[in-house]
Amino acid sequence: IPLEVRQALPKQGNQQICLRFLSAQGCRGKNGSCVIKHLCHFKPASLPEIVRDFLTQNYGGLSADMQ
Repeated sequence: IPLEVRQALPKQGNQQICLRFLSAQGCRGKNGSCVIKHLCHFKPASLPEIVRDFLTQNYGGLSADMQ
């Protein structure tokens, strides 16, 4: 993940959000937890354009919940 995208990612406390959770691919984590321990799942009120573009180019777009 490019630094400028990583810096624009929403955070919950000290944890960055899981990009797969926001994407059309989805994350395989269970019960709201990510399979990667230092990432978290939540629905941010908005996403910066750079994050939206990265998700579209690399993860097949946004999840239905985020559109």
